[in-house]
Amino acid sequence: MRKRDNIIRIWAIAVLYIVIALIYVGRLLYLQVSGQDYYSMSTPSRTYSRTVKIQAQRGEIFDRNGNPLVYNNYSHNIALDYASLPADDKASNDIMISLVDAARILGMSDCIVEPKESLVVTAEPGVGLSYSMSDSFLDSSRGRKYTRLIGELNVKDGASLEEQAEALLLHYGIAEWDDNDELSYRYTYESCAFLLELRLDMDLSGFSSVSPYVLIEGADLELLTIAEETCPRGILIQVSAERVYNYPGYASHILGTVGKIDGDEMAYYTEQGYAMDAIVGKSGVEAAFEEYLRGVDGVLTITEDTFGNIVESRVTTYPVAGRNVYLTIDITLQEQVERILNAGVNDLIKN
Repeated sequence: MRKRDNIIRIWAIAVLYIVIALIYVGRLLYLQVSGQDYYSMSTPSRTYSRTVKIQAQRGEIFDRNGNPLVYNNYSHNIALDYASLPADDKASNDIMISLVDAARILGMSDCIVEPKESLVVTAEPGVGLSYSMSDSFLDSSRGRKYTRLIGELNVKDGASLEEQAEALLLHYGIAEWDDNDELSYRYTYESCAFLLELRLDMDLSGFSSVSPYVLIEGADLELLTIAEETCPRGILIQVSAERVYNYPGYASHILGTVGKIDGDEMAYYTEQGYAMDAIVGKSGVEAAFEEYLRGVDGVLTITEDTFGNIVESRVTTYPVAGRNVYLTIDITLQEQVERILNAGVNDLIKN
């Protein structure tokens, strides 16, 4: 009897084992042959590519003896990137605040870019925010953009600055309505004032996927490291070239200046293939030899996954540096002539 019971138990275990094995084999055959593959049933991983401009090095200017008159001084800027900046306003605002706070803690407040003229927002501790705006701003091209923006927010005609600012605060996610239908600020008054001017300036400056917004200029290595560690999305590290005039005060009328494209120049330069935020010659040699000095911008292609993580970054078009310009003037002689002329003019004024 005991032997028979053992045989029955063995057969029961064997049958159970065979049944489990058949189930696993059947499932495996379904996945591999009959059914869909597991990976095809899951959401496919997709990547998206976008391009970023690489600024070309502007040509330098020399005198007849090869002495550098105008050269480039390179620095790093932290710019906000339209394509990778979170769509959620609060998340975007948090990135901007964290970058600005880091710059201030490191003693680099002077590197934070000041928004251009528009709505002036002043934070009054313990009171709130106050607003002002110049009449000249409303008559400018930026002022007309501001008027259109306010109209798109369905602000009634003749609304006060406070009402306009309230609509902007809500639009940018800087404030929200609380349970008592009162405006509730998400940040300190100082941060709200800064954010409102910043977000407004971004809109009025044409912030877009092809035109990043520079937030911090001349960032040092420590700030760049903090920015990349705390903000994996939403920013770009740009290499910027600042024009340095090696003999300040001398031959200024000859060398001229550079600057951003003005509103009335936009149509001309965009037809020539310039970006909206390009630096161009405004006067003197800088303007006269613009086509030689400008160079050709390159293209950086960034590939991201569906979560906004950067998968690959590669240069698809390398920038071409502008050509150097050699003038016929002798800067040493130019200095002497200008000193003598200045002394003569001063003598005439005194007499």
